Amino acid sequence: MELREYWRVIKKRLLLILFIPIVAGAVSGYYVMKKTPLYTATTTLLLSQTSDQLGGTPDTATYSGVIQSDYFTQMVDAQSNLSVSKSIIGLTFNGQLMNIMITSGDPEFASKAADAVAETVIDKGPGIIPGLHSAGVLNPATSSPVPLHKKQDVTLATGIAFLVGLGIAFLLEYLDLRFKSETDIVKYLGIPALGGVAEYRPNKRKKA
Repeated sequence: MELREYWRVIKKRLLLILFIPIVAGAVSGYYVMKKTPLYTATTTLLLSQTSDQLGGTPDTATYSGVIQSDYFTQMVDAQSNLSVSKSIIGLTFNGQLMNIMITSGDPEFASKAADAVAETVIDKGPGIIPGLHSAGVLNPATSSPVPLHKKQDVTLATGIAFLVGLGIAFLLEYLDLRFKSETDIVKYLGIPALGGVAEYRPNKRKKA
C-alpha cells in the first residue's frame, strides 16, 4: 500500500479514528478524577542482630517473609485491634535500617498500622525472626500522599486508543473487498486497463 493509500484510508475513517481516543480520554479522565487518594505511612526501625550475625547484613528475605506472613499480621491485629492483615506491608532495607510501609486511603490508619507493625517487630520479632536480637524505632510513622499521575494516565489512555482506532480503520479497509479504484481492478484481473468512464455530474443551477 502506497503512502497516498494510507492517507486515503485515514481520511475515510477519520471520524472513527478521532472518536475512539476522545471517548477513551473522557472515560479515563472521569475515573482518574474519581480515584480515591492514597497515603503511605513509613516507620523506620534500627535492627540489632544476634552475636552470630554481627558484621553481616540482615537476611532481608527472611525478615520480609516473616513480617508479611499471615501469622505475623494476625499477631499485629490482635495486639493493636487494627485490620493490618487486610493491608499490604511494604519493606525496604538499608544496612541495619528497616522501613515499614503501609498504604491506605486513610492517612491516620496508615500511620497507626505502620506503628503497630513496628511495635510487633520489637515485641515478638526476636522470638520468631532468625538472627534478630532486638529492634528500636528510629523514626515514628509519618504519612504522605501517594502522587497520582492524572495527566500521564489520561495521555496514555488517549494515545493507546488512537493507535487502536488506526488499527481498526485499516482492518476495516482490509476487510472491505469492494473495488474502489482502477488500480484495484487491474490488480484483481491481472490485465491492463484500456480506458475508463468519467463520473458525470450535471449542472443543476438554473439559468437567470
